[in-house]
Amino acid sequence: MVQAKKMNEELLKLSINDDLTGLYNRRHFYNKLKEEMMRARRQGRSLFLIMSTAEMFMPRAPWMRYCFCRKNLEKAQPERCTP
Repeated sequence: MVQAKKMNEELLKLSINDDLTGLYNRRHFYNKLKEEMMRARRQGRSLFLIMSTAEMFMPRAPWMRYCFCRKNLEKAQPERCTP
């Protein structure tokens, strides 16, 4: 029973997280956004969403972009960047 629960938790994590970065995927984002919109409507409150992109901070050349992403990913999750 405990093992089945752990496996279900792992499956949930795999279904909502990106394999490479570990960040939430788009499907999870939209599901959470829908939940928060419904909560705001129920409570009669406003909901603000601020979105940003990291592209403005990234180098322009593709090879530099790869190095930039790789370097920052190694800082965030070194176990995912094995040579």
